[in-house]
Amino acid sequence: MKKLVLLFLLSGWSVWAQNVKISGIVTGENNQPLGGAVVSVKEIELYRTTGFDGEFNFKVKPGKYTLTVSYTGYRSKKIIVVAQRDTYLKIQLYPATEKLDEVIINAVKATADMPLAQTNVSKQQLEEQNLGQDVPFLLETLPGVVVTSDAGAGVGYTGIRIRGISAQQINVTLNGIPFNDPESQSVYWVDIPDIAANTQSIQMQRGVGTSTFGTGAFGASLNLQTDRISKEPAAAIQTAYGSFNTLKYGAKGSTGLLNNHFAFTGHFSKTKSDGYIDRASSDLKSYYISGTYTDKKNTLKALAFGGHEITYQAWYGVDKQTFETNPTFNYAGAIYDNNWNIIDYYDNQVDNYKQAHYQLHFSHKFNNDVKLNIAAHYTNGRGYYEQYKQNEDFADYGFSPIVINGQTIDKTDLIRRKWLDNDFYGGIVSMSYHTRVGNYILGLAANEYDGRHFGRVIWAQYASDSKIRHEYYRNTGIKKSINGFVKSVYKISQALKLFTDIQFRKLSYSVNGTVAWQTPWQLSDDLFFINPKIGLYYDLNTSNDFYISLAQTHREPNRDDYQNTVTGKPKPETLNDIEAGWKYQTNKLNAEVNLYAMLYKDQLVLSGRITNVGDPIRENVGESHRYGIETQVSYRLNDKIKIEGNLALSDNRNKEYVTRENGQFKTYKNTEIAYSPGIVAAGMMTFKPVKNLKLQAITKYVGSQYMDNRNIPTSKLDSYLIENLLMSYQTGANKWFKNATFSLKLNNIFNKKYASNGYMWGDAPHYFPQAGFNVLAGLNLAI
Repeated sequence: MKKLVLLFLLSGWSVWAQNVKISGIVTGENNQPLGGAVVSVKEIELYRTTGFDGEFNFKVKPGKYTLTVSYTGYRSKKIIVVAQRDTYLKIQLYPATEKLDEVIINAVKATADMPLAQTNVSKQQLEEQNLGQDVPFLLETLPGVVVTSDAGAGVGYTGIRIRGISAQQINVTLNGIPFNDPESQSVYWVDIPDIAANTQSIQMQRGVGTSTFGTGAFGASLNLQTDRISKEPAAAIQTAYGSFNTLKYGAKGSTGLLNNHFAFTGHFSKTKSDGYIDRASSDLKSYYISGTYTDKKNTLKALAFGGHEITYQAWYGVDKQTFETNPTFNYAGAIYDNNWNIIDYYDNQVDNYKQAHYQLHFSHKFNNDVKLNIAAHYTNGRGYYEQYKQNEDFADYGFSPIVINGQTIDKTDLIRRKWLDNDFYGGIVSMSYHTRVGNYILGLAANEYDGRHFGRVIWAQYASDSKIRHEYYRNTGIKKSINGFVKSVYKISQALKLFTDIQFRKLSYSVNGTVAWQTPWQLSDDLFFINPKIGLYYDLNTSNDFYISLAQTHREPNRDDYQNTVTGKPKPETLNDIEAGWKYQTNKLNAEVNLYAMLYKDQLVLSGRITNVGDPIRENVGESHRYGIETQVSYRLNDKIKIEGNLALSDNRNKEYVTRENGQFKTYKNTEIAYSPGIVAAGMMTFKPVKNLKLQAITKYVGSQYMDNRNIPTSKLDSYLIENLLMSYQTGANKWFKNATFSLKLNNIFNKKYASNGYMWGDAPHYFPQAGFNVLAGLNLAI
């Protein structure tokens, strides 16, 4: 904890040495400003992203510096600057032969001069840690982030919460295409395993953020951009091995640019793990294929990617006593005798699911100021989870009682499969228009989701008069959505920019059929939302930037909310978000402070209960709030040592929480919102003792949190502090390969016993234990 406090105090340091300013503008071939260009300074490992006006600035000590300027579709440029006094540069870039504009991501991605809290993760940062764990675990050191794993080791089903906000309220896009399941609103990273190997960058926006496509961002969003095409051909072999028999291997290759117009890339991988929890195994396969055509004004890019996952179920967790004595125990698949003693386990108690994504992106550049982007997408998912069930009632499955030797039989042991077969498809159009004083983006999207839910009995001890693959329920959920937005960044003065953004969302959701226990279900709901946002960004000088924003957004209930409510139809939730921040930048110290007030009406919060398939149950809680302060700091001590850290402090409360107890409603006042720790922090110290060798010590702290909005003592999840070590070393080229990168990650080196998630069964807590000390090692050969 002392490390984290020290890192936080660094954000208040001042640099007293006399500094000079390196500033300038980056333009294209026709002198149009290039917003979003990256300008980096090699000697101090610092970079800036230009605003829409193409401008940048650094504050450095007098000396000699190497600037590298890059922009997608343009040739990079290196410039040597001897800065003894303030220096202003005009840097002009020219189109590269392999101009491959990214076509949709700019419509949803925030630029540096937008007044909101954002963190960007580069490809290099992802590659250093991508040793088989899912995306949430690659992001666990970001501000306000809490991650968890059903299997305990970051492989298989994993989850992420940001500012205490559940994954069901975090908007996730892949190249601007919605990834959240439209019906459940959840994000299942296990369905696209190893997507990080094909990811160019990830941007996390906290708060409402900028408008995007898909389900509304209700406090956070994640935007993933897949790999760009490189000019030169390349190939790589990736492998990793570690604790719990975790094994990952894969291969990747790209053609480079062919005939100045065409490029292709492909990747496949396989990841297996036994899991930290008993039988919580994972067998994951993934693929990624892309093809691109480009010319001077047009880009056409087609992608196909997806995966097949088979994971042994581990969503039951363990009770408190078992957590203390046998934390790796797994109830899933247990077979009991008449006295409820476990006598065996069913070996195919698995989740088996395939998901395929297809995207087609087209970009046309009318001129240097106007660009059109069009995308079509289709996602198909199909799979089931299988369970051995004992002593089930015939009536729940539509079986008729039978008489054997004069005895009426109306219960049976059986094996069932609950299926989900779904299609999600739609289109997106965006237009960007750039002027000297403003940047404007128009976006419009329409999509439809068709989800077919059904259950089958594939074996029964007493099958009554049923047929093979007896179907005992079926319902179809259909969700249609149209959303659009207009947003802009307008330059009021040289230092002050105005951000405006207004979005509309119109959607309809219907369900028709029967659900488990032979219960009919018919639902129809139509909703319309308008979500406005406004903010100011002020560039005071080369070291200090300030911003403030106001935003309102709404979000619809999900399928489980409709199905599990006890008070009629659930209400849509409303959020008013106020964000204010300060950014401080010098050649050694980068610091950011963000304050927020998130004011909710009818927020759908996690109740602490789960469904019979492990999905969290949410409920409306009337008025509630999340107040907080987030700080990030990065301090470069010298050429070999760099210290980074972030600290998030928050107060998260329900004004009044009403719940049903013993058949009556009871009100609790001023309780903490479940699963919302008041302190979340991370610290990283990086040491580079020699060239190409990097050592990093990582500290993660998550404060205590309640798993129940009543805040009863038994529902408190204890705080935890864990330490990880990461090492990477890259060799030079030789006659066999271009380079080889060795990575070693030691997780939870002090073998801390902890649970990052759990749920309540009545008043009894259940936990999801996370792995103690474990190791992952990897090798990446670039051929």
